[in-house]
Amino acid sequence: MIGDLPLAGKAVVVTRGREQAGELARRLEALGATVYMLPTIRFEPPEDTSPLDRAVAELDRFDWVVFTSPNGVRFFWARLQLLGFGADRLARSRVAAVGPGTAAELARRGRPPDAVPSEALTARIPEALGNVRGRRILLPRTDVAGPELAEALRAAGAEVVEVVTYRTLPETTWGEELIRLLEMGRVDAITLTSASTARNLAALVGSTRPLLEGVKIICIGPVTARAAAEVGLHVDVVAGEHTLEGLVQAMVEAFRPVPKA
Repeated sequence: MIGDLPLAGKAVVVTRGREQAGELARRLEALGATVYMLPTIRFEPPEDTSPLDRAVAELDRFDWVVFTSPNGVRFFWARLQLLGFGADRLARSRVAAVGPGTAAELARRGRPPDAVPSEALTARIPEALGNVRGRRILLPRTDVAGPELAEALRAAGAEVVEVVTYRTLPETTWGEELIRLLEMGRVDAITLTSASTARNLAALVGSTRPLLEGVKIICIGPVTARAAAEVGLHVDVVAGEHTLEGLVQAMVEAFRPVPKA
């Protein structure tokens, strides 16, 4: 019965980009939640694709290609195919994925990763790659990616080439709808799955931020939570496992009734 589901009666805002929101929405709805898909970000190809095209042309010169998001895989593959290549273009390089979602995107395209960190965090990628001294590593990334991964790999002795594969842009279309739902008290929780979703949520609510009082903000991992805190959002829960499954489980735990003494 619907009433027996752990998220029955709860309304959740999913702020992921529309291309990725569906899977999370389905998981939450299966547990009884009412889901509002109100993206705070959207994705676009780079304005200048020539650096990406050069990287594709030189793929056989890289020892590792490291993907840090499913979007990175999708946009990289779109460009790869547009240039007339397929998965075999990555046959000479080893490939790493930051976590299971990114790994699944690679597998669907016929190139499962050779390495995935034990924890779905960018900071764990260097240890998953092992000794990279003297290795040449390609990082296909978003334009707003932080420098930490490249810096860590360079400190370990690797030559690192970063290339913008897609752009992460603010999505303002749903701002009025979000505020309307908050004003009506129709939101129990908001999920944040990246630093960009956190920053753009804060920008959307602006001076109406007091409307977030009583709304649980649940983050997929510590990087997202840190970004949310930096823009003044109160984070209620950080998923222990930094995946969609972990985020859903964190949501269930957040609303689990407290046993009576």
